[in-house]
Amino acid sequence: MLTAPLHVREKAWSRLAIDLDLDKLEELSFDIAFSDLKTAAEDILAGKTRGRAIVNLSR
Repeated sequence: MLTAPLHVREKAWSRLAIDLDLDKLEELSFDIAFSDLKTAAEDILAGKTRGRAIVNLSR
């Protein structure tokens, strides 16, 4: 596995902390139930979804 040097990763994480609009990230996020994970993963890999999937283990 190829990994960026530590100083490059630290700079990237610092930029995310400053530049990432958390409200927009929240708008792009959606919950999926653990029981729906297989179907959701297939949809994600097929490019049928957009945003950030959050697996809800209690659903």
